[in-house]
Amino acid sequence: IEKHTLHGIAHLDVQADNIFKMEGLSTLFTINDLTVNGDNYGLLHLRAKALSIKERVDADLSLAGDTTSLHVKGFLNLPTYKEKKLTVKGAGRKNYFDFQADFNKIPVSIISYFVPAVLNPKGSISAKGVRVYGPFNRPEVEGKVRVSGISFKVKPIQTTYRVPRGEVTLTSTAIDATGNFVYDRFNNKALLNGGLVHDHLKNFGLNLTISTEKNRPFLGLQTTPEDNPVFYGTAIGTGWARFTGTFQQSELEVKARSMPGTHMYLPLTGSTIDEENRFIRFTEEERKKEEGQTPTVETPELRGLNMYFDIDLTPDAYMEVIFDRAWGDVLRGAVRGNIKVDFERNGNFEMFGNTNVVNGDYLFTLMNVGVNKSFTVESGGTVVWSGDPYNADIDIDAIYTGVDAPVFSFIQEYLSVASANTRDLARNPTPVLLKMNLSGKLLTPDIKFDFIFPELNGELKSLAENKLRTVRQDENELNRQVFGLLVLGQFLPSGATIQAGDVGFNTLSEMLSNQLSIFVTEWINELVAGIDIIKGIDVNFSVNRFTTEDINTEDLTRASELGGRVKVVFSDRIAVNVGTEYDIGGSLTTINSGQWAGEFEVEWALTKDHRLIFKGYHSRDPDVTGGRRNKTGAKILFRKEFDSIGELLEWAKKKKKKK
Repeated sequence: IEKHTLHGIAHLDVQADNIFKMEGLSTLFTINDLTVNGDNYGLLHLRAKALSIKERVDADLSLAGDTTSLHVKGFLNLPTYKEKKLTVKGAGRKNYFDFQADFNKIPVSIISYFVPAVLNPKGSISAKGVRVYGPFNRPEVEGKVRVSGISFKVKPIQTTYRVPRGEVTLTSTAIDATGNFVYDRFNNKALLNGGLVHDHLKNFGLNLTISTEKNRPFLGLQTTPEDNPVFYGTAIGTGWARFTGTFQQSELEVKARSMPGTHMYLPLTGSTIDEENRFIRFTEEERKKEEGQTPTVETPELRGLNMYFDIDLTPDAYMEVIFDRAWGDVLRGAVRGNIKVDFERNGNFEMFGNTNVVNGDYLFTLMNVGVNKSFTVESGGTVVWSGDPYNADIDIDAIYTGVDAPVFSFIQEYLSVASANTRDLARNPTPVLLKMNLSGKLLTPDIKFDFIFPELNGELKSLAENKLRTVRQDENELNRQVFGLLVLGQFLPSGATIQAGDVGFNTLSEMLSNQLSIFVTEWINELVAGIDIIKGIDVNFSVNRFTTEDINTEDLTRASELGGRVKVVFSDRIAVNVGTEYDIGGSLTTINSGQWAGEFEVEWALTKDHRLIFKGYHSRDPDVTGGRRNKTGAKILFRKEFDSIGELLEWAKKKKKKK
């Protein structure tokens, strides 16, 4: 039998009372320990007899294993049958049969013999009185089958499902599972409607819809880079999925809304589709070429599964765009919007739709020095797909808050006319917010930088902002200062050379602290994996050394700083950030050596759509006296997007009328 292997010891006994007239015919066929594709089904026993070849053949087949049994009994009329007028319609015609089957605990692993997309099917089926009858070329089917302990994995989406118990109706055109429930590995359930379709046991295909309970989750995808290198991950949602088509050319259509647990990946490098997954087969033609024969010219049949996803993304959905896995260059976050993802059996992959970033981070990599910095992605960024998934249009803003640096070197030329108090304050580290904008095409985005001083005030703020306005006019100088802040943790004096020792120290410490941060983050996330309330924990360590130059003596002064930050995300609406910095000190004596600087921030999305957000914070910042000052505050943010000023005014009018 093609594609299947049978093993066993067979015995055939044929007898005839009159061999010349072919009368008194009987046969006995047995196979001991019948094994199909490695599965043992026990003893096969078939007995058949007929008065002559012009009479009907009565047959009785049984299969007995350790825990399984099958019994089929009935008759068939061969092409040599002498037709008669009988009360049962069709029973007196040639090429006709009528069998009834009883079976108990037959393993469903036989499904994998015929449906290769179904992996590791387990469980059993049982039935009484299943009837198959009619003409050889158009048989009728009727009966009901009980299923028990069924589980199976669907290969294209790599998800395992189970049907603990249920009943399937057999007809001449369908194997109908309507009304049964299927469960995913999280014990979420969905309702089945339809099943396998056929035309009197020919032309088998699929017409099955799986619908979740209203607003209830269900696992729909669980793939890895090995399964699908171009788009993979875990998808959990509520909605419906429909399988249609033949086993050779099937289609999966999904309409759903994302729910907690959804985490998808889109790698932009090394994304290729394995030729095996294209399901194109040329085996016979290749054999002819090898044997020197002229191959038949015909269009090859494309086999496999077309998949069409229409997904409403909520902030529960977490997506990662991987620019470079080796360097850790990754953009990730929670998104909102609608996307359509099409995978076709010919290898075509397309995405359509608009998404808005709710929150996230971008692990920006300076590949020439091996430094990674995690930028926080601001809410409201957009990613628009219009076909090519790697050619999406993006407009995303992100902020890096991990820099506390003195502005002394940055405004050095301005300090000669500044007050002594301002010069002293300029030597103290102050928070610097690095801003990044990514725009253009997703695969090759344009990256622009800027930075601001959120906590400077008075004369020092005026001097820093005046210098910043000048720097913004020179993109090269702006990028040089950004490099100094990211790699060295300090500003670079205008026209000054970079201290090689600081570059080496900060680069090495950055690489080591990144690896330590990744290891600790993964270890902690494994520990809390079973705690539903915690969605994720991110740990970051840092060690920075910075140098300044005295404007009068040109002496270099140096200081170092240890830092650590922990971010804990609870569900998708609450995030807590805790950080601390320790000034090690050095030759820069005005720095608060040996002091801790702690910070705490909590962010709570008051609404499910993340439009209304509460933020509370506390920090200890350095002051000119050499100590630390406490800073505590809270704020409420509201965000709503409008496509035009007119839409904004219309919204405002409606709100006013409601009042």
